[in-house]
Amino acid sequence: MKQTQYIIFILTIFAITLSGCKKNKASDPTPEQPVNPGAGDEENITRIQLQFIDSADATLSKTFSLIDPDGQGKKPPVADTIKLSVSKTYLVKLTIYDDTKTPAAIVSDEVRNEGNFHRFHYSFKGSAVVFASITDYDSRIPAQPLGLQFKLKLGNQAGYGLFNINLRHFSNGIEKTGNPTDGEQDILIDFPMMAN
Repeated sequence: MKQTQYIIFILTIFAITLSGCKKNKASDPTPEQPVNPGAGDEENITRIQLQFIDSADATLSKTFSLIDPDGQGKKPPVADTIKLSVSKTYLVKLTIYDDTKTPAAIVSDEVRNEGNFHRFHYSFKGSAVVFASITDYDSRIPAQPLGLQFKLKLGNQAGYGLFNINLRHFSNGIEKTGNPTDGEQDILIDFPMMAN
């Protein structure tokens, strides 16, 4: 009899634990019903491409890519080394792809459409770059930087370093800010970079 009561007691605790873990579907958002327009399904990213256009001569451009064929899989991404000229200013266009789809999906188009909920931040380790300034904006009033396009100015000294891309996603009541640690992290990658 005591063993039967013990089993019933354990089963009751187990049932209470399970019911406590169930989601409240009325209050918990699902991927099909995002809380904010910027809070949709997470995209698969297999390639990030940077096109550098010489601001003094738009016919001169260089393209560098970071490739991650398995998206969020175990294989690490492989990045080209960005090679630029000292004392130059470049206009840069960033494009994000999902190559698992045919034709390849341009994920950055979705980022642009949800510009009010995204912001890129660029930073550098090393001496090659003087500064980067974002040249495209979202649709807020006043407009805030988005960062799919930016201007990159190099110093007059040859150097080597890392060029960091940090995409932040703002949703669920989180206001878009200029702080590179605010919001949720969508992309955080480094390109090796050389200037000569």
